[in-house]
Amino acid sequence: AHCPTHGGQILLSNRHIEALHNTVHGIKLHWRCLCGTRGTLLTGVPAGRAPQPASARHASCTSP
Repeated sequence: AHCPTHGGQILLSNRHIEALHNTVHGIKLHWRCLCGTRGTLLTGVPAGRAPQPASARHASCTSP
């Protein structure tokens, strides 16, 4: 997650995740930084859209 107070990316442990909400736009994660700043992060695949198979995501990584 990006903490505006720190001005950069932070690593969150499970203790800093306050809530997870499944929405039609994806998974909304509510977090709290060690400094007390709170934020949200939208991740995952929107509802109604199938995830891309691993072979399609990493097509350039396959060997001949």
